[in-house]
Amino acid sequence: MNLQVCVCGNDLWRESWGEYITWAVVSIIRESEQVKKAMALPKLDRENYRNEMRGEFERVIQEVADAVDNAATGHIIRDSEEKARDALDRFRQLAYEKAIQLKVNAAEAAFPPSGQRSDRAEKTE
Repeated sequence: MNLQVCVCGNDLWRESWGEYITWAVVSIIRESEQVKKAMALPKLDRENYRNEMRGEFERVIQEVADAVDNAATGHIIRDSEEKARDALDRFRQLAYEKAIQLKVNAAEAAFPPSGQRSDRAEKTE
């Protein structure tokens, strides 16, 4: 960030000082927004995310259905609630972890690997 401020004793300068401060603040904000845009991470591939989670989703649904079906008559909630909640909790955690990992993978893929410096190559020869 490059910010230059000049001070002089001129009354006209003091009258327009507010304009210069406003200009400086607006410039800093614009530069900050440009930096944020440049540093923004790419979106994760949602289709890939769905495909990777589909098998786990099917397994969890099967687990919940089994918990309900295997519960004793008259005790469906008592016998199945904890098993279903545990299965869904594991799925929630896995889904979140997978989304974070795919986001990291997308960010790593967006940045090209650094090349070998030419002066370093000359020294090794």
